Order: sequence, then C-alpha cells, then structure tokens
Amino acid sequence: MDNIVFNTTSPDLRDQVDRWIEYETRARNKGFGPERSSLFVLFFGTNDVWEFSSLDRQDGISAVEASLDSMFDQLGRVARHWADPLQVLVPTAIDV
Repeated sequence: MDNIVFNTTSPDLRDQVDRWIEYETRARNKGFGPERSSLFVLFFGTNDVWEFSSLDRQDGISAVEASLDSMFDQLGRVARHWADPLQVLVPTAIDV
C-alpha cells in the first residue's frame, strides 16, 4: 500500500508504478511498441485491515479511505501510460 499510511521504507505501490513507468518509457524510446500483455493485480485486504485494526474506528476508516484513494491514484497513473483500456484484478479479502 502507501508508505504515507504505514510509514515504512519498503517499496510501496507508488514506487512500483514509478519503476514500471520508467521501464515502459525506456522501452518505447528504444523503439518497442506499447506494452499490451501485462496483468495488474492489486490486493487490498487482510493485511491492510489487520494494520488498521489497532486504530480507533474513525482513524481506521480514514486510513482505509486514504489507502484506497492512493491505490486508485496509482491506477490512474498506470492507465495514462497504457495503450488500451486498463484491466485490473483486485481480489477481495476473505470474509470471515
């Protein structure tokens, strides 16, 4: 997810999208056509909810909303660099 929410140093979705855009830009500059065979899979679920479970209810709701907003912002960035309509797989969390 987003390091702004989790305050970590591990690569987040923004970092991964940055790297993908850099790779795509280099490939196109070398004469390759636009990428059409990637599958984008994002998972928002159990781990995210677990991280937010220690927060009070309103802070937890705000954290979930901020995480989802960040995820869709990054999907928008990918879509702007994608040749075709973007198709994304977002598996749902297990409902227990």
